[in-house]
Amino acid sequence: MKTNALFRKLIVRPLAAIPLLALALGLAGAMAVSPLAADEDMRIKSAEVRVEPEYDEPRVLVVNQGTFVGDSFPKEVSFYLPKGVEVTEVCGLKKPQDEHLCQLYETRLEGDATVLTYKLPVPDYYFEYYYNPIQGTGDRAIDFSYRPSYPTDNLQVHVQQPLRSTGFAISPSSSQVTSDGQGFKFYQYNFSDLSPQKPVDLKITYQKSDDRPSVAKQKTGNTSTGGTEDRTGLIALGIGGAGALGFFAYLAVRRRPEAVQVVSRRGNIQPAAAGRRSGAGPARGKGRGADPAFCSKCGVPLQGDENFCSGCGQRVRRQG
Repeated sequence: MKTNALFRKLIVRPLAAIPLLALALGLAGAMAVSPLAADEDMRIKSAEVRVEPEYDEPRVLVVNQGTFVGDSFPKEVSFYLPKGVEVTEVCGLKKPQDEHLCQLYETRLEGDATVLTYKLPVPDYYFEYYYNPIQGTGDRAIDFSYRPSYPTDNLQVHVQQPLRSTGFAISPSSSQVTSDGQGFKFYQYNFSDLSPQKPVDLKITYQKSDDRPSVAKQKTGNTSTGGTEDRTGLIALGIGGAGALGFFAYLAVRRRPEAVQVVSRRGNIQPAAAGRRSGAGPARGKGRGADPAFCSKCGVPLQGDENFCSGCGQRVRRQG
């Protein structure tokens, strides 16, 4: 009798553990799902992508902008990018003036793609990156793929033809072609009701006898010259703010990324039409007089075109 009772216990206990094992496997499967598909309610109302081969570098510049449906922000968002990209700016756009609220971000490899993740403070997003599918001179062949991270109601893609290029063609072809005063041509595509399983693929081909970009890259930094008194005061301010700079650097390492109000070095995306850029290089604001080299509040060094301090968010007071 004792032997039979022991046998029944050995059989019943493993059977009772089966539901627990199934639950554990289910949870493990749910955790393995890509975080891009975790929030099924996320949807992009409108998106715009600019593809600019050899614009200010011998690489391809891609600029992305769009608007999520809803207002339950801040929220973590993720986007698929090509493998081997260099991300140069990641922001939210604060309406109504599209003020850039630039964020810290993370990237990771997922298969043959790079996944960009950051905390978006507002429904409107903006980011840009470079990647290099171009090799050598002569014939060019660029395979561009836009993989939606979320269901997207409307998408516009603008492809810019490099200056000094010939035989420019895109497959599939576009019937919407515009140009501007600099000689750039723009090819526009419109898509609707896209899903993460429905990528947009374009094949761009052209010939170019050199590897020089279309325009010279605009240098960052303060190039204005002030008087002796201004420079002396700024140096003293910089020395006095050195301790504050170290403190903020320490906080930047310890704390989670937060929004920093800055103005994009490229300006906002505009429709591909004449007059998009008025001069060589990325769009910038109008010139000013002598600008401070350090923030008057925290002492962080300033770039020449910043309207807000990258250390504390203080509005920059400029002379002129």
